[in-house]
Amino acid sequence: MNVLELGPGFPGLFHQLKLTGKQLNLYSVEPNPETNRLLEDYGVKSIGLSFPLTCSSNSNSDNINSRQTNDYSQYFDILICCNILYYFENPINSLKHMLSILSEHGVILIDILNNNILPKDYYKESNTMREIFTKKSLEIAIKMAGGDLL
Repeated sequence: MNVLELGPGFPGLFHQLKLTGKQLNLYSVEPNPETNRLLEDYGVKSIGLSFPLTCSSNSNSDNINSRQTNDYSQYFDILICCNILYYFENPINSLKHMLSILSEHGVILIDILNNNILPKDYYKESNTMREIFTKKSLEIAIKMAGGDLL
């Protein structure tokens, strides 16, 4: 089973996944070089520094037809996206990209912040989040990207 976690930090959810005892091929997209070294030492293969996966130096291109993307077309059985969807310049294209690298019966686990508990100063200008999702807006975004909800 091929598992990709986007922006996991260390150890991400990989520790819990290893505890299952299942044969898993673990992959990450993580921008921090030190974290990548720790993940690789932990048996996680880094396949990129930014998402969507592109060969371009422009990480905001949302190019779902790049060579690197095609290398992983319909490859992952599980894609984990915990608290990072807000940072994408174009969340709909990013979701489409996730779907393009997901296997036929694969699933995407998306975890989002509860926008009802965030303090008002959380939305200050220095925050790099581009979008804050509610459960309903996330459902709409997933459907717009062509995905189904479980």
